[in-house]
Amino acid sequence: MARIIESNTGDPSSTQGAMSSTHRIKAALVGGSLAATLDLLYAFAAYAPLHIGPERILQSIASGWFGAEAYVLGIRSALLGAVSHFTILWLAALCYAVVSERWPRLHTKPRRYGVVYGLLIFAIMNAVVVPLSNATVGAPAGWMIIGALFAHTMLVGVPIAVVAARFATTRVDRTVRVTPLSD
Repeated sequence: MARIIESNTGDPSSTQGAMSSTHRIKAALVGGSLAATLDLLYAFAAYAPLHIGPERILQSIASGWFGAEAYVLGIRSALLGAVSHFTILWLAALCYAVVSERWPRLHTKPRRYGVVYGLLIFAIMNAVVVPLSNATVGAPAGWMIIGALFAHTMLVGVPIAVVAARFATTRVDRTVRVTPLSD
């Protein structure tokens, strides 16, 4: 006869927030889709009083590819803008999921770290991506910067972080020993 002894260290340092590749992709798709949808809904609502409709907002995203020509391409450039927006946020969500595996502490307070991640996305988009693109619009100015910061932190960063935390699984180091029973 043998006795099986299983021990769980229970030590937080031995716990890692790991995701299977399937969970990582799901976190990216769900988190990125949620963030992209919320961000676009915010933009549609924020610009509606200025009589700027959804098609024009999506064309402004596509202007990163086509410059001013995006505004005369009609629905095709609006669709490209939507696809581009969702793709950027799927990739941002995937990056967060991967990084949060290395630093599982990000899963402990996803709202806090989501705000920080949203600020990082805002900075990268406005300081690197948009200036290097053909976009005809620049960084938000005036009162719009407050709304843009709100959208990037609460509607982009937080949903991405919360979804990543939901899809994370905890892997605990377990030691299994088999010892013979003594008579």
